[in-house]
Amino acid sequence: MIDRASLGELIELLRSAYQGNDDPPRAVEARQLHERTRCPACVDVMDTFPYYGPSNVVIDTCEGCKLTWLDRGELSQIIRAPGRRDYTRFTGESEVLRKQLYAQAKANGNAALAILGGIFS
Repeated sequence: MIDRASLGELIELLRSAYQGNDDPPRAVEARQLHERTRCPACVDVMDTFPYYGPSNVVIDTCEGCKLTWLDRGELSQIIRAPGRRDYTRFTGESEVLRKQLYAQAKANGNAALAILGGIFS
């Protein structure tokens, strides 16, 4: 889970640092739009809708907590989706920041962040 304000910045940073091949676009699975998930923080029912940035994934957000839930693999799909990667506010800084986040996550034993940082190694 990540707060909605930080999600866009994280996606821009990671997409600008990613240098691999783009994944082919995928269609949104309609059944995912009808699933109802409870917020792990407050247990309210989360809103489910397509993320209309790069990639076609379905995300869940909690209106009360202002948090967004991404299922396993969805952030990677967004990062590897075709489209714009020239986020100028991260140009030149993104690789340094990625390496710092990766080293910090590894040192702190944060497996999820270390894996995420490792995507771009």
